[in-house]
Amino acid sequence: MTQKFNDIMKKFYEDEMLGIKTEDAPANSVAAGGVDMPADAVSKKKQKEIQKTAYDGRTKEAKNFIRRMGELKAKREAAFRKSVKENIDNFGSEYLNEANVDVLKKIVKDKQNNKIKLKDGTLRVDLFTASALTQALEKVKPDTKKKMEDIINKGGKAQFMKLVGVVFKWCMIHAFILVLLLGDVKQGGQPMYFRSIDTCNWYASRLVKRYGNYGHLYQVPKEHRATAYCKPVYINSNTKGLYDY
Repeated sequence: MTQKFNDIMKKFYEDEMLGIKTEDAPANSVAAGGVDMPADAVSKKKQKEIQKTAYDGRTKEAKNFIRRMGELKAKREAAFRKSVKENIDNFGSEYLNEANVDVLKKIVKDKQNNKIKLKDGTLRVDLFTASALTQALEKVKPDTKKKMEDIINKGGKAQFMKLVGVVFKWCMIHAFILVLLLGDVKQGGQPMYFRSIDTCNWYASRLVKRYGNYGHLYQVPKEHRATAYCKPVYINSNTKGLYDY
């Protein structure tokens, strides 16, 4: 009796002695009675499972997820901006934990203005003011020095500015600085200050005199022609290069 091909294959799969197990057969095996399908085909049941787990941005869960991610990003950006602002605001404030008198000394040493922390806030002090205050502290009596230090370290802005005004009146003076030009070039170097304008003008008149082989002023080269004059300035009485005569 002639057997059909399908019957023969069925016998092989059902007979355990032949060593062929059911799971070895393809899921869509035609021999197992299945339907002939492509190798990458997915069943309808599998398709539904995939659709259930697939991400859909239109769903409520997806919208909530996107919202939470946006909130986290906004928090990170806000924290970053706050950190940058604090770093900028605190830049140069490394002295604020020190005594203000020490800060003034560092301003003079570094030749750069900085902040001091007073009772009612911070105040930026320039080199000129810091120099006047530190020099005044060195010259006053111990009792006066203690009072000044208390104002500088523990006082408010109004008290500090009042002290600055007193120090300026006490140690600042009007004087005259000698200015010298050769040609159109202003000469540098250590400046010369004079308490008296008459003394300053005498030095200016001596500086512009020329001795040599020139019979007339126009014969002097332009770059060697001297101009000198005195200019009023407001300086510390202990300024280096301040002359009485």
